[in-house]
Amino acid sequence: MRRYGIAACAAMVGVLLAGTAGASVIGPDDVVQTVGFEGSQNDLRAQVVFSRVDGSLVIRLSNIGKADVLRAEDVLTAVFFDLAGKPELTMVSAVISVGSYLIHPDKMHNPIVDGDVGGEWAYRRVTDKVWDVPGNTSYGISTCEFDSEFTQYDRFSSNTLMKPDNVQGVDFGLLPTSYVKGTGQQQVEGNLPLIIHEVTFIFDGLPEDFDMDTGITNVWFQYGFNLGGLDRNGSPHPYFPATRQNAEKPEPMTLSLMALGSIALWRRRKAA
Repeated sequence: MRRYGIAACAAMVGVLLAGTAGASVIGPDDVVQTVGFEGSQNDLRAQVVFSRVDGSLVIRLSNIGKADVLRAEDVLTAVFFDLAGKPELTMVSAVISVGSYLIHPDKMHNPIVDGDVGGEWAYRRVTDKVWDVPGNTSYGISTCEFDSEFTQYDRFSSNTLMKPDNVQGVDFGLLPTSYVKGTGQQQVEGNLPLIIHEVTFIFDGLPEDFDMDTGITNVWFQYGFNLGGLDRNGSPHPYFPATRQNAEKPEPMTLSLMALGSIALWRRRKAA
């Protein structure tokens, strides 16, 4: 089983440092504040951590369950939330986090480069209507289309890894590190690429006066490929709210890898 993760992030840093004179490393003082949320239901458990890093918003979505995953309905596929003032964010990147990795890469139609999974994750901000998502939030990040709630135009990048050029079902969703190979249904056991543990998303556009302590609310996690309930066969697709946690401040090296890698990807897209 091939793994993509730590090596990919290191490669991203190398790409940037090789082409950018005087590139700076993010230190602990660049992290203004970090706010974490966790939620659970039965054997499922998820975490999302929001950090302001050097003027950008970094969101780390993690599957921290302790049980094996047997069904596609138990793959973590989305997080929904509200931001005070409803600022308009600009997508920068979606990458496999340091220490996480992709399984079943042989099912991809195009090779993954530098850990970039932006073509398989989407972001949407809805402020002008009631959105039919858990919590009726204004913001969502998802690897699933959910009956066209997310489209190809909402993706972090056009770097398609799985045809067609759109987010689809649970592919590139998150499994916990407790996943045991060979015990589950076909979609989990080799039919689709999946990510063990965590994906990191980076955005620009967070206002300087945004209050990280009080400004992030109404956080929900969604599993599977059917929003908020049962699918046509009566199978549950769990969703549940998150509660505020005392998030640990990410290590500076981890943040450096994420941010430097994202800058490299951003510059590559602008030059294309």
